[in-house]
Amino acid sequence: MSDLMLDVDQAGELKSAFRRGDWTNAEIKKLSEGNVLTHVRQVVLGNAKIVQIKSLEFIGTIIIPAITKKFVAKDNFIVDTSRKTKVKISYLGDDFRKNFLGKTEKAIPETTLRYHKLRKSSADKPIIAELGGEKKAETTLAEMFALMEMQPNGEKGALPTNGYANIFYIHDVNGVLGTVRCDWGGVGWSVDACSVGTPRERYYGRRVFSRNSSES
Repeated sequence: MSDLMLDVDQAGELKSAFRRGDWTNAEIKKLSEGNVLTHVRQVVLGNAKIVQIKSLEFIGTIIIPAITKKFVAKDNFIVDTSRKTKVKISYLGDDFRKNFLGKTEKAIPETTLRYHKLRKSSADKPIIAELGGEKKAETTLAEMFALMEMQPNGEKGALPTNGYANIFYIHDVNGVLGTVRCDWGGVGWSVDACSVGTPRERYYGRRVFSRNSSES
């Protein structure tokens, strides 16, 4: 058992270090519980190292056929679950309607998208950084809709249909990058959007789509 005693100077150094790192009293208390400090000491001694677990697990790629004419969002994202519609959509969120439904995108050649599974919950900004930044993370409404067209009735495919959100990072009508989500709700696709700056985390198991590295 150590006979360690902290003098005033050492206690002050620790206090300053905690303040520099914006530690809270609750976090300091948690650090003092169990064997947490024992493990930290092994890092200090060089007997162990901290390994950051990546949020994303690469699953695969999918080819999006060339989109030969302008993609008008309001002409395609229509709430309709009838048999006649080419893609069953059961819900469009208010944020999606406000920031994306008025968007028109230019025609694009054949592209390849990458998709990953979230290995742990994470907010959008760290996910975008892990993807390599906004340019590599960005996709389009046309590409997302093309994937929905491949699974118009909730069939199996690149988009999971188990109720988990599929996440895309797309520029809105004002050119601001936003988070667009689609998930299969049993009778149709549900589509919504929010700011990438929201602190809300995307949960484990969700799928994230992004630009293929060679095309970024």
